[in-house]
Amino acid sequence: MAEGAYTIAGPTIFYEINPLGKIYNIYYSDYGVHHDIEEMDNGNLLITGNSKDQSTFLDFLYELNTSNGKIDNTLSLTNVLQTNRQVPLTGKNDWVHVNAAVPLNNNEILVSCKNQSAIVKLSFPDGKIDWILSNPLNWSDKYQPYLLQPVGDNFNYAYAQHSPVMLSNSNLLIFDNGLSRDQYLDANTNISPHSSRLVEYQIDEKNKTVKQVWEYGGDLGYFTSDRGAVNILPNNNKLAIFNNGLKTYLIEINNDDNVVWQAEIASTSGIASEYRLDRMEIYNQNANDLKIGTTANNYIPKNILNEVK
Repeated sequence: MAEGAYTIAGPTIFYEINPLGKIYNIYYSDYGVHHDIEEMDNGNLLITGNSKDQSTFLDFLYELNTSNGKIDNTLSLTNVLQTNRQVPLTGKNDWVHVNAAVPLNNNEILVSCKNQSAIVKLSFPDGKIDWILSNPLNWSDKYQPYLLQPVGDNFNYAYAQHSPVMLSNSNLLIFDNGLSRDQYLDANTNISPHSSRLVEYQIDEKNKTVKQVWEYGGDLGYFTSDRGAVNILPNNNKLAIFNNGLKTYLIEINNDDNVVWQAEIASTSGIASEYRLDRMEIYNQNANDLKIGTTANNYIPKNILNEVK
């Protein structure tokens, strides 16, 4: 199945369809959507959205109940993180720019905060912080105990990152865009300030430490300022997409860092905007039952439908 959505803020329609376009469920939300929709263990959807007051944006999470279309839980990061932390990408209203929220076990989630160049593990919907992976620049005393301390050699922080993935060994895989790397106090970095990479961190939650155990791509010259993604395949290969605004590079690498396949997409308009890359089965068991003739479940509130009419 696939989820789709329209609009970034305000009234939003979500729909669940099969590959042939058959609609199964239709949902509605006042909180909008941007970047990410993830299925939780209970079958509900964890969505990155916007609070209704719109004084800030891209800093709000909510849980959409797929059995009745209602909003079960919400969490505003303005109540969790340091809204006045000034770093190179911070905007007046777009202070954190959440671009991913990944459900984990035990009601915990990973949140990728692009404009803070931070990955945060916290409880949902309580908002209790477990740890923060980020350059320590300008974090207040309140957040210092949550910051992971680097250990080992050749460690580098990620900047303006995308698509965090918690691996089966509990390591963290990230697409490190590297945007604004040169504007941080990273005098000891050994990475070009204008390069993107894939990076894997080993996190010791008990001792609040982080070790960089693997990286790839920093020497390829594929600088991706505001897009890009990496995910893990069933065979443990890594699938990544780099985008420099002019061309898109797709690449799969194995555990020996050998390229399994790669491709390049060039736009005739001179602009490339591909964002994510996933591998999907051409055929799966869900295709056995197309539910032809069944009526879609429409969870849009009646008062909203009446307004549309």
